[in-house]
Amino acid sequence: FGSQQLCVSPTAIGPAPSIHQPIPKTVASRENIEMGDPEQVKAVFAKYDQNGDGLIQLEELTQVMTTLGKMSAADAKKLFSAMDKDHSGSLDYKEFVDWIFKAPKSEAKAKAILASGGAMTLERLFFNFCGSSSDLDGKSWSKLCKDCGLFNKKYTATDADLVFAKVCPKGQRRITFDQFKRLLGLVGEKLECSADQVEDKIMTSKGAGGPVLAGTQADAVRFHDDKSTYTGAHARDGRHDTGAAPPLDEPVDIDKKVAETAAAAPVAAKVKDAPAAAPAEKSQPTALDKVFKNYCGTSHDLDGKGFAKLCKDSGLYNKKYTSTDADLIFAKVCPKGQRRIIFHDFENALKLVAEKLGKDVGEVEDQIMTSGGGPVLKGTEADAVRFHDDKSTYTGAHVGK
Repeated sequence: FGSQQLCVSPTAIGPAPSIHQPIPKTVASRENIEMGDPEQVKAVFAKYDQNGDGLIQLEELTQVMTTLGKMSAADAKKLFSAMDKDHSGSLDYKEFVDWIFKAPKSEAKAKAILASGGAMTLERLFFNFCGSSSDLDGKSWSKLCKDCGLFNKKYTATDADLVFAKVCPKGQRRITFDQFKRLLGLVGEKLECSADQVEDKIMTSKGAGGPVLAGTQADAVRFHDDKSTYTGAHARDGRHDTGAAPPLDEPVDIDKKVAETAAAAPVAAKVKDAPAAAPAEKSQPTALDKVFKNYCGTSHDLDGKGFAKLCKDSGLYNKKYTSTDADLIFAKVCPKGQRRIIFHDFENALKLVAEKLGKDVGEVEDQIMTSGGGPVLKGTEADAVRFHDDKSTYTGAHVGK
């Protein structure tokens, strides 16, 4: 592949494999294909010739490229057109070999996939992490190192960025496969092993098949996951295999139903005649509750900024209790994972404020309630404007108004 010098010409490889010819069980490798190993090339061609007619059809190539290379059907069709030199609608053995040895660098990814014969090779792994591109960026390199288990105390994520920058050409941000192989040598130096050992570790890791994608698992939802809670048609038609509710056409015992209704009637009458319970009296909001709601604004709970404003307007700040203490107390009473407090949390906060001030909590509440009852708003006063404020300067129709 690429710019490497081939040792033999494509025509020296030999005739197309017969469908009766046994396919070697050895795994196709890039090096053997490049050196013109006839058995390897024949094995790869025969693997893609699924119906054994000595030709590779568009459907066969599309299936290979969409499965192994995650290539779209449209791109696979373009690739087939580039390989089909005689425009016969199928690829013979000679066309396949010619393309393998003479494909442009822009088709390096497709060549790596086809030359692999379906086996996972280092080059195919490289292109899996490249995504839709044919070269690798720094972020994908770090992902490869992580998924392949290369990180440890000797080789960290910072080291991955440094070795990538060392190999990456000046002014660029992506590397080719040949630069990637140089990169493995630098990783081997960090890990105190050879580049071949690094390659073996990569090829036997869980990341050998490509990027490992791990999504966030959703929390359990009782009314969805617990099928015993299903009602109506979802519980009866068997689509969820609940096995609990009877079918809709189950016969109903009318006499039994009437008897149950008659037995329940006296109990219902007693409940109806029983005196109604007196409604619970609603507690009247206190003055402190009104102050709390005034600082909440349009919401029903208070944020940290509103709590600090309340403490400032109420004159609570001094040497013993500062704005930093107010932030710490708010964070202490605020429920975990939230940023606002309700009135009950506010009362607990005032107890902590009283401890800081060395006062009784009642004194703190009285100071808040007598401070004005709401946020003190102070605007910037505009400078005096003589021709507006001094009415003696007015002229014309404005005089005397």
